[in-house]
Order: sequence, then structure tokens, then C-alpha cells
Amino acid sequence: MKIPFVSFKPMEKELDKELRAAFERVYTRSWYIEGCEDEAFEKAFAEFCGVDYCVGTGNGLDALMLPLKALGVGEG
Repeated sequence: MKIPFVSFKPMEKELDKELRAAFERVYTRSWYIEGCEDEAFEKAFAEFCGVDYCVGTGNGLDALMLPLKALGVGEG
């Protein structure tokens, strides 16, 4: 019996129209950074976290580096 490691098919099917519509909005307007989608995410995530502000980053490394720089942590 073959058991798949993970399958996103049920979730993909359920969210397909919504995800495609979001992709189309971002793609057609070239809102990859600082667009309406990003602004809405930052506002919703800040609210979820109970804070005033949130900054979306391009990747996990940026998310780690920004607070370290803000705290003055450098090499070593």
C-alpha cells in the first residue's frame, strides 16, 4: 500500500478559484511589493498579533535580519 507523504489536492481544489483570482490581481497590476495585497496582509497580521505594525518581508532571512539590525546586532 502506497501512502503519500503529503497531499495538498483537497485544499487546492477548495481554494483554487480564490488563489487564482488573487494571483491574477497581483500579476496584472505588478503589485509584487507594496501593493494592496501586501498592505492588507500587513494590516491583518498586525491585528492578529495584537500589535500596531507589521512589515512583510520577501523571505525568512530578511525576516530574521531586520530585527537583528534594528537591535544593533552585527557580525560575531
